[in-house]
Amino acid sequence: SDGTKDSTFVSPTLTLASGTASINSIYIQIFDSKILIGGKWDSLTAGATTLASKNFARLNTDGSIDKTLVSRFDPSENCDVFKITCRDDGSKYNFVDGKIFIGGNWAKYDGKNFPRFNRINNGTYGSTAE
Repeated sequence: SDGTKDSTFVSPTLTLASGTASINSIYIQIFDSKILIGGKWDSLTAGATTLASKNFARLNTDGSIDKTLVSRFDPSENCDVFKITCRDDGSKYNFVDGKIFIGGNWAKYDGKNFPRFNRINNGTYGSTAE
C-alpha cells in the first residue's frame, strides 16, 4: 500500500480508431473479485491477448482478459459506457445472481433497440431485463 504499481497486475491497453480511448467506470465483483470496466474503445489488450470487445469487458484479478464475457455493442456505433454496477453483494436486496447493469449513450445492444441502460448476462442482453 505504498502507492507503487502492483507488478503482478497486467494493465490493459485500449485502442480506439478515432479519438482517445478511455475507461469511465470500474466495478469489482464481490463474489469473484473480477473487474468490470466500461468506457470508450474498439479493442483492448492485456498481456498477449487482444479482444475486440467494444466499450465493456471483464478482467480477471491479475488484469488478464476474461473471455467469458464479450461485449455485444455494434462495432459501427459511436458510444460510451459511463456506469457499471452488479447485483453481487447480497447486503441490501439479497441479490447474489451476478447480473450486470451498464449505462451509457448507445442505441442498440446485441442487435436490438435497447438504448442507454441494460442488464446483461455474460455479454448478452438479459432476457427478462427492461
